[in-house]
Amino acid sequence: RRFLSFLTFSTTLGVEPNFFGRDILYMGVTGMKKRLRIRFHGRVQGVGFRYTAYHLAQALELTGWVENCFDGTVLCEVQGDKISIDEMLGKLSAGRYIDITGMDINELQINDKERGFNIRE
Repeated sequence: RRFLSFLTFSTTLGVEPNFFGRDILYMGVTGMKKRLRIRFHGRVQGVGFRYTAYHLAQALELTGWVENCFDGTVLCEVQGDKISIDEMLGKLSAGRYIDITGMDINELQINDKERGFNIRE
């Protein structure tokens, strides 16, 4: 998965895909901080989605929050480097009971004061 992301970036930047170039490219991309608001659709409530998101965010050193919504969706704001966010989303999609059928994603302004990742009740 990470290699495919690299190929996309390398094509855009005109860099030849090779092992050495990939390492250099990832060092640059990792430092790019983003904040996303994501609404998850599908079987995402009652399946441990929020706790899975919390533990993944902790492990990947991401900040933000996650909460259940009344319409059956889950809303999440997550902040960190793009590669870590992509990894979190990939692992959430591969969850045992979780079935994500869609995501509405909006990019937000960075919140430099935020510390940690929380589950909202």
